[in-house]
Amino acid sequence: MTEASGSLLQEWAEVLADDDLYLGASPEEFETERRHNMWCLGATSAQLRQTGAAALAGWIGRLVGDRRAKARRKYPGRRAVLYLWFDEQAGQLRLNVVADHGRPLPFGHPVWIVESPDPILCAFVESPYVDGIPFAEVRQAPCAGDPTEHDAGASSPADALDVFVTAL
Repeated sequence: MTEASGSLLQEWAEVLADDDLYLGASPEEFETERRHNMWCLGATSAQLRQTGAAALAGWIGRLVGDRRAKARRKYPGRRAVLYLWFDEQAGQLRLNVVADHGRPLPFGHPVWIVESPDPILCAFVESPYVDGIPFAEVRQAPCAGDPTEHDAGASSPADALDVFVTAL
């Protein structure tokens, strides 16, 4: 890890350090907690190359521990989950913490639950779109409900968004 990568991870840590965690007491509060507890982390492709997926994985591990401690301290006995994904269109690593009321993750696309954050972090570091999507590559997406849209669930990882989920 270089000084530049350390500054990226320090910048992200500062963004997250003072954020208050909110866990709803019932499933009806899901949207409030989802909006309150979502963090979007961006970087340039140069910063990501300097930092590398291994340093990001270590940082995410420490972040999970921090969120777990905050959740247990503020909401003792309440179950929560942290989930992480790479939003390639936005060029951001995103994570969220929600109370574990047994509801599905809030994605409008099939998801593939991965056992570690590593494939997500590698995709983030290696993405050609972190610095933006060239206009020449922009295509109109099918509208929800179009017969060409795949909405029957993920039959393979290639059909889905990789999401890492861990209990807090």
